[in-house]
Amino acid sequence: MIKEVAIEPEVMATWNHFWALWDNLGASRGRLVAEFPSNWRELVCKRAYEISSVKALKITLRLKPSPGQGGVKRWISTNRNYDKGKDWLNNAEKFINPDNFAAVVALKNPSANDRVLIAGEFDKEAEPWVAPTQNEVSRTAAIIAGCADVLLRASNELVLVEPNFDASEKRFQDSLEALIQCRNHGRPWNRLELHVKFPTDRDGRDFPDALPNRIHSMVRHLAPLIPSGNCLNVFFWQRKPNGKKMHPRFIMTELGGLQPDYGLDEGDAVRDTTIVALMDESVWGTVRGDFCAASQTFKGDPTWRVDIPGQK
Repeated sequence: MIKEVAIEPEVMATWNHFWALWDNLGASRGRLVAEFPSNWRELVCKRAYEISSVKALKITLRLKPSPGQGGVKRWISTNRNYDKGKDWLNNAEKFINPDNFAAVVALKNPSANDRVLIAGEFDKEAEPWVAPTQNEVSRTAAIIAGCADVLLRASNELVLVEPNFDASEKRFQDSLEALIQCRNHGRPWNRLELHVKFPTDRDGRDFPDALPNRIHSMVRHLAPLIPSGNCLNVFFWQRKPNGKKMHPRFIMTELGGLQPDYGLDEGDAVRDTTIVALMDESVWGTVRGDFCAASQTFKGDPTWRVDIPGQK
């Protein structure tokens, strides 16, 4: 659902084009722009100052915000080869394919490539730029993980919220494993978390006596699925008085997130589907705040947390 796009530095350095494209970028919009070449943001800002110092400041504040300022990043790093002996467009066109750039925005398109879009002239409601913010997809581990693939490959964090996660069920195990494995080159996650609901009895009341067995099940069934070098932190949460009910499911990273309607588990039948929606940046920020030590919505406790080192 989320595309990786490339934008020529000269385009992004021009205020009219920058302003027209900026709100179209970010995980919540279904497009992340590649830092291509690796110093792409520096090139954009340098060229912007050459064009207009006043507008350049506005561009720089968005592309290079001070720590703690600015919104969610809308760009992702890339290690793709870049031939400095060729111009930017020739370099970018080498990576126009389903596994790389879904679209390239440039000042010109001399080769008439249908994936190269001329800045200020292309239809934003047409392929290859258009990006739906929600989709109905097959409810399988591979498809659900595929919706977040570009996001997860570019991220260092994976935070999953699934209130009813059952570690003993293969339908949950397979989805968790598929999501974790999206990370490039087997690099360990800097943050890997699963947030679940505190055990309750049949009447919906908190049931502390069930917690040890739930923790044991998590460790037993999930450790073999987690690549070595990673540690999955599982958090159990209770609802605070007047707090929200822990029901929606989320797949989140430091760049944004998605919400699978039915949950993270696979369906029971071949034709089962689920609707997956991209999270708005404000919603993403709120949910991230819900599942932290300072949460005003849910009650946690250090003894309700289990750390599961990977054994795979």
